[in-house]
Amino acid sequence: MRLKKDYLGAVSERVLSSRSVDVNPSLMCEACVDVLPVDGAGISLVQKSLRVPLGWSSPAVGVAERAQTTVGTGPCLSAAEAGSALAAGERVIADRWPVYWGELQRLTSFRSVASIPLSVGDDAPFGALDLYADEAGLTPTLALPDLTASVAEPIAVMLSGAFARLYDEEVGVPDWLTEDPAVGRVAVWTAVGMVVGSSEQDDLDALATLRGWAYSHGLSLDEVADRLVERDLPVEAVLGDS
Repeated sequence: MRLKKDYLGAVSERVLSSRSVDVNPSLMCEACVDVLPVDGAGISLVQKSLRVPLGWSSPAVGVAERAQTTVGTGPCLSAAEAGSALAAGERVIADRWPVYWGELQRLTSFRSVASIPLSVGDDAPFGALDLYADEAGLTPTLALPDLTASVAEPIAVMLSGAFARLYDEEVGVPDWLTEDPAVGRVAVWTAVGMVVGSSEQDDLDALATLRGWAYSHGLSLDEVADRLVERDLPVEAVLGDS
């Protein structure tokens, strides 16, 4: 397929220009913007009801990705759960994910989103590729089956190869798996544990409590988790407002 060839070529060019040793998720996202009619791209893993942003093409996309993680709903989680790609303009986003739509409008210029599950073979999706556009009518410009085969599948293969290195002591772990934003999710689960330990909530209820507190105070989930872990925010304050 021409698109697959163009995408892999863009990834190679990005790697060469950055002199990176690893094909990291941010480079994969930047290559998406190079060859697709979109303004941004992000890649994330999905664990239970928590997304783990791995990389993005620009800081603005990072904001959009973290917003979806904070509110706990949006195209990425829906696409990964259903196992099928979706594209949504502003009307669909506002109808299906109104809280996320409010944050997307407030924090970014993006008005359309497409999410494509990431999987290898017949395995269940382990994440998603999110594509963002400033224009409201992104949906008609993207052929989702072609994107799945030509872009999402190569990304899934590259990521699965990197994850396999976690179990290979001779090869070593890719640097990007031990740096932000991936490693930042450890703080979130630490904060979840702090809430569980100070209440009768289970981990999913504690995650919902943290999300609710973050949203009501205009913060991201990451920011609240960091403040809890650093002891700048008492657990009692979060529980008292929940």
